[in-house]
This record gives sequence, C-alpha cells and structure tokens, in this order.
Amino acid sequence: MKFGNKNGLTLPEAVIASLILGLTLSGMFTGFVMCQKTVMFSNNNLIAMHSARRLMESLVANSYSSSSLSLGTHNLTNSSYVVTESAGVKTVNLTVWWIDPTRSVSSSVSLVSSVANAVHP
Repeated sequence: MKFGNKNGLTLPEAVIASLILGLTLSGMFTGFVMCQKTVMFSNNNLIAMHSARRLMESLVANSYSSSSLSLGTHNLTNSSYVVTESAGVKTVNLTVWWIDPTRSVSSSVSLVSSVANAVHP
C-alpha cells in the first residue's frame, strides 16, 4: 500500500526545528541583553569620566595656596580627592564613584594631576 507523495513536515521534524529555533533565539536574546548592560556601564563610565575631568580642571585652575588645594582628603558628593605635597608640587588624586545599576556594585574612575608653585603663584 502506497500513501502517495509526502509534502510537509512530520511532527518530530517540526518539534526538532522548533527547538533549534528556540535555542537560537534565546541565545541571541541573551547576547542583546549583555550588549545593553555593557552599553549602560560604558555610558555611566563616560559620564563619570567627564565629571572627573571637569572637577579636576576646576581644582588645578585654583592658586597653589587655595583652600581647595589644602593638604589632606576632601570629600564631595560622589567623589573625593586627596592633595599631597612634595618639593613644591601638589599632587591631586581625584576619585569619582557611582553605583552601576546593571550589576548593583560601586564603580569608580580616578584622575591624578600635579600643581606646581611656580605655575600658580
């Protein structure tokens, strides 16, 4: 007994094809989610870096004897900086931090600059 021409897929073939498609799409979705988290982290890092640069520029624009360049640790909102002095040169170590919402951990960027007494009387 001959059943004629077979057109279409059998049930096992359709199930296997659906599983392969499902695994492929879930892998792609996971990749897109990870890319989105990376983009968010990079954006927050870039914002913090610009904030740190802006703050560092305002600090080194002060005179050498300015109170904002006094020796010690200075705490600001979401940042702090430490001023040390050696041989007439003050070193400013600035750290800006933020909470990374994608990983719920604290991240930070740091900048270091020097201010010499001869440059800023």
